[in-house]
Amino acid sequence: MIPPVEEAVLLNNPDFAKLYATLTTVILNPDGSTKADAGAKERASLCESAKSARLRAAKDHLLEQAVTATAALPPAEAASAAAAGRAGGAVARRAARSSLRPTLVPPLKPSNDLPPELVDILQLLPPLMQLSAAPSSSPLYSLSAQDFELLLTSPPLDSLPEHLPRLAGLVSENLQASARGLARVANPATNPSYLHRAVPGLPAQAAALQQAVTDARLKLAAARHATATALLRLLDQHAAALSACIRTLETKHGAVARSLELRAAEVALEAQSEAIDANATLAAAQRVVYPPEATAALRNYASHLRDSKRRLDETLRERERLLRDYGVDVEALRADEEGADPPRDRIALGRRQR
Repeated sequence: MIPPVEEAVLLNNPDFAKLYATLTTVILNPDGSTKADAGAKERASLCESAKSARLRAAKDHLLEQAVTATAALPPAEAASAAAAGRAGGAVARRAARSSLRPTLVPPLKPSNDLPPELVDILQLLPPLMQLSAAPSSSPLYSLSAQDFELLLTSPPLDSLPEHLPRLAGLVSENLQASARGLARVANPATNPSYLHRAVPGLPAQAAALQQAVTDARLKLAAARHATATALLRLLDQHAAALSACIRTLETKHGAVARSLELRAAEVALEAQSEAIDANATLAAAQRVVYPPEATAALRNYASHLRDSKRRLDETLRERERLLRDYGVDVEALRADEEGADPPRDRIALGRRQR
């Protein structure tokens, strides 16, 4: 996988950003391999041959494990387990744990369902298949063609063609049981009676799962890169916010701020002193303009005005009472007076008083 680069580095270096984009999109694949390679075709052919060899080895291994599993159980139990579909998972796990070394199969008791020759063949076939599949250069598996020919022509392997149909049926049942076990693992929500329909699609399903895992890994790496970039951006913003907060605190509580605060306090004290002096000057001016004699005269005059207003109100109420006694609607007259012009009101009021 191509190592990711921070966005800050790409933003600060435009030329490197262009080079990185060219490398990731034109020259290199997502796994880091080059796209323009002269030996790509040769490697592709080697990969295909290796894939074919792996498929052949896997088929041989599955066939060997199926024969081994068939030989490890009594035939009656193996047939019933294959029919019920319960032995698939155990057989698959046993096949996954097994290796390519020869396996010593415990001797089986003769069964009424299988002839003794077939039981012996089931016991001898797994080691023989391992010997045939082993590399010829290995000293542990050195066996010549004459030895193989001798084994195949000696009892009980000389009767292998005779028992081959029944042996193929047992191995096929074992393989089908293993396939149904894998189908059950791959499709847990499927009805067990329909698992045999999912067996042909197991290779495509496994390939799809592998591709999904690969895509998920790529997406996870991209998400991690995006998360790391977002985290760096968040940390930068947090650092900028802290710097602004520190500058604000320095502005508020620094030397310049304290000097301004002291000057403001001094100006406020001077303003208070000027306000006190202005109040004192105003009081002195009032004492000069309004001496005690003038103040007493003004108070007497105000009292006289209040008494005159009170007498006038009493006279007005008496006039209204007289008008009511004569049957005049005082409220209607008052409303007319409020809506009329002031000179006409005065004329009408004079006439009424006369």
